[in-house]
Amino acid sequence: QQIAQGKMKTRVDMLYGIEECPRGLRRLLLGENEGKVIVKFYVDTDGTVREPTVLKDGVGGGCGDEAIRVVKAMPKWTPGSQRGKPVKVFYTLPVTFKLQ
Repeated sequence: QQIAQGKMKTRVDMLYGIEECPRGLRRLLLGENEGKVIVKFYVDTDGTVREPTVLKDGVGGGCGDEAIRVVKAMPKWTPGSQRGKPVKVFYTLPVTFKLQ
């Protein structure tokens, strides 16, 4: 780290300068990418997860895309049933991102 005008500069500041740094990258490098991404999808009659979409991305920095990737990679679910027949069921899933 470098010292500029009596203050410690972050690695982001050294790489880009505060004005040039993309918001998502700045948050990621500073450890501020924590929060929730809300993903909506449905479970088809065969249990397959279909059409995941981001309803709200409270994190940024590509976390919405990562939440979609994870939801698409889920194994088959047990489909809902109505009157003994399998039916589509919509779900809204909060995905929490937290650095440790």
